[in-house]
Amino acid sequence: MKRINKMIRTTIFTALLILIAAFGISGTVLSQKDGMSKEMQEYYRTVEQEYVKELRTYLVQQGYSDSGVTMNRIINEDGSRDYIVTIHHRRIAGLEDTEKEALLASCKEITFPVEDCGFYHKFLESDF
Repeated sequence: MKRINKMIRTTIFTALLILIAAFGISGTVLSQKDGMSKEMQEYYRTVEQEYVKELRTYLVQQGYSDSGVTMNRIINEDGSRDYIVTIHHRRIAGLEDTEKEALLASCKEITFPVEDCGFYHKFLESDF
């Protein structure tokens, strides 16, 4: 009887070790497949920061110093990226719609160095 119990414990222990190893290997493979290399992540982060910096510089040149600029990224399932750039400044909020559209169009002329990205610009509407 002791021998049978020992064989059962050994079999269960071996099966658990195999399951743990299988889950560990599959988790590593899936994370490498879905993830982006650290170099690419750093590249995108740098490009995004440079774009926001360039847009802020342009807004300062247009007379909107201290503008709030946020850039949100959406990474789609296929790996493509969409960006939403939100601009906020109290003086912009007071512009006529045609003036806002003209400013928005000029902001869109600042190019983002990565192709195949969806890009959307908008002004933050607030009640100050």
